[in-house]
Amino acid sequence: MQANLAVQAASLVGRQVVVDSDRGYLPSDGELSASVHLPAAVGNLTVAVLDETGQLVRKIALGQHPAGDTPLHWDGEDAEGQRMPPGIYHLRAQSEMDGRAVSMQTRVAATVESVVLGKDQGLELNLEGLGAVGLDAVTQVQ
Repeated sequence: MQANLAVQAASLVGRQVVVDSDRGYLPSDGELSASVHLPAAVGNLTVAVLDETGQLVRKIALGQHPAGDTPLHWDGEDAEGQRMPPGIYHLRAQSEMDGRAVSMQTRVAATVESVVLGKDQGLELNLEGLGAVGLDAVTQVQ
């Protein structure tokens, strides 16, 4: 049964999956695709993009959105319009609910590079720039 699951998961190689994460990979010639999961409607959603050292790169105002997943596409540019180098960036989504700041769950899209069948960890997907995640972390296949 495990081998059958591994064969099925191998069909994900080269495809994009979405996983719950506050870390995303910016490729050298593209954008970082993500979404923010909103448990309720919000009026002032913002997303801070931080580099690996925690320095603010850009703040993106997304405004008002209903409950559900709100798409986010970061073009890789900082606040001054300069292209940032490829690599890992952190996403911090926040909005006000009932008059106080609340953090929101982010989900990132990443390309599956390979599938690994581990003895103890079960099935893992190696995602471009992000490394290994369990198959159960996948919330969507694109």
